[in-house]
Formats: sequence, structure tokens, C-alpha cells
Amino acid sequence: MIKRERVKAAAYAKAQEAVADAQRNVDEASNELATRTDAARAADAGLLEAEARLSRTQAIILAEKLTEGAPCPVCVSRDHPAPAHGTPEQSGLTEAFRSAQVLARTASEARVRAESELGNFRMRLDEKKRALEEQESPERTLVELCGILGDAA
Repeated sequence: MIKRERVKAAAYAKAQEAVADAQRNVDEASNELATRTDAARAADAGLLEAEARLSRTQAIILAEKLTEGAPCPVCVSRDHPAPAHGTPEQSGLTEAFRSAQVLARTASEARVRAESELGNFRMRLDEKKRALEEQESPERTLVELCGILGDAA
């Protein structure tokens, strides 16, 4: 009778450990998702900044070519009430913009993968919890029963 109770307690303890392991996986995946989300936000901000710098420089270059009465190459207007002013940055803006695009896309994809992984771990946790709930709770713990039987848990 005690050996049967020990088997039941061992199965229950194993199910509890499976739930604990699944919960650790969910916690780790949740942390990973938070990290990936922060990285994606930072990459998006970097992309917006690189795009803004490139746009400002392009506007200055276009504005330098405007002549009174000639159509604007962008909007075709013959009036140029507020052309961009300044010194255009010349080095590496397009490359920086393209690099920022790649970084933002890569970070976004990593965030999506982390989100998917978290969803998978949550499903596994729910499965483990259901399996534990389906088991009958033993009257005594595995440790107590092993102590009675004189063997290791």
C-alpha cells in the first residue's frame, strides 16, 4: 500500500517539477521578449533618426538647385517660399540609413520570434498545469514516503 502511494507521490512530484520548469521557461522567454522589444524600439528610433538626417540633407541639396520661377523637382511649384537651408551632410547618410533599416528589420524579426516562443512556452505551461490538476494529490509527500520506506526520493 505504501509503495503504491509512493508511486503516486513520485508522479505528482514529477508533474509539479514539470510545471516549475515550464514556468521558468515562460519567465525566461518573457524576459527575452522584453529585451527584444526594447532593442526593436531602439532600432526603430535609430531608423527614424537616420531617415530624418538623410531627408534633411536631400532637401538641402534640392533647395540648392532651385531657381526663381523654375518648377520644384519635388512638387513642381514655381514658388519657393521656404527652401531648406544649411550645409548638407555628405558622408555615409545613405549607408547609415540602409544599415538602420536592416537593424530595425532584424530587431523586429527577433522580437516576433521571441513573442512566438513565449506563446509556445505559455501553452506548454498550461498543458503541464492541466496535467498536474488531473492527478490526484497524494496524502503524503514523496520525501515522507521515502523516509518511511527507507529509500531515496
